[in-house]
Amino acid sequence: MNNLSAAQPQLNDLGEVKAVVPCLALCCAALTGAISSPTMEMRLGSMAEELEDKGRERSADLRFLRRFFNMMARRECVGENGMMKTRITLKNLFCGFVGRLSLAVVLLSSPGRILHAGVTVMISESDFLPRLGSGYYIERFDRFAAAYVNVPSPQSFVSATGEFSYSISSTSGEDLYIISPEGVGRAVSVLDSKDNLLINFAGSNVTAVGARFFMTDYEGNPATGTVTVRLSDGTSVSINSSTSGIEGLFRGFVSDTPIAWLLVKGTETQGAMQWPAFGRFYVGTSVPEPGGFALGMCGLAAFVLWHKLQRK
Repeated sequence: MNNLSAAQPQLNDLGEVKAVVPCLALCCAALTGAISSPTMEMRLGSMAEELEDKGRERSADLRFLRRFFNMMARRECVGENGMMKTRITLKNLFCGFVGRLSLAVVLLSSPGRILHAGVTVMISESDFLPRLGSGYYIERFDRFAAAYVNVPSPQSFVSATGEFSYSISSTSGEDLYIISPEGVGRAVSVLDSKDNLLINFAGSNVTAVGARFFMTDYEGNPATGTVTVRLSDGTSVSINSSTSGIEGLFRGFVSDTPIAWLLVKGTETQGAMQWPAFGRFYVGTSVPEPGGFALGMCGLAAFVLWHKLQRK
């Protein structure tokens, strides 16, 4: 049997493409049930032998076929007088297709998300907003008379409807510090660069929170460094802060269970003094992603079908 390399084929010649296309068309016909398994085996074997007869210039075609079959089915290569025959089991071809399809569907049900156990972390504010139920609460911290002032810790906040309430405090008990960096409006920080910010939620109805998290310098401007956001369920996310603005520093958290508290901790750049901060703070109840549930169920159904076929 020829040694078929697994290297990526280079289909630079039109003749090579013409040789491969019928094989792919044959596989598609088999998947749809247009031809029977014995007929498929006979035709594939004939095509493989024809490609082999054409010599080394068709080696790319053979590699292409081998990689394709390896991805989607179990294959058996039998050497006979220097020729190659390939047998494809329709069941395995279909099982491989359904298995990969179910995995793709499950992954596509949450595109652009960072998945944790029970929590979806969203890096886009525009993607996060549709996951908030009606009546969510956004705090811009403009209730304070001026920026760059100390305020006692803790500070309590209640939504206009009274549905959501929480407190913000420094973990040391020292005063909080209100800043106003460009692009955020007002934000909450701490006086001590070693201090952390803690948000405690009252009640058990908070399942979605989001904000722009960043580090600040002495003057309250965005600074380089790392902000770590930790949720009560153990979810922890690190965010790289920079001086180029904080538009990309949004993180939203959508949870299957109530969020009891959220901790914001900063890590200073070596040799610098920086403080953790956050602004534009969303609090609410999460709702299912539009279409996500149905898509996830399709993926689950496909996976169950794949599992049953594999056992037969």
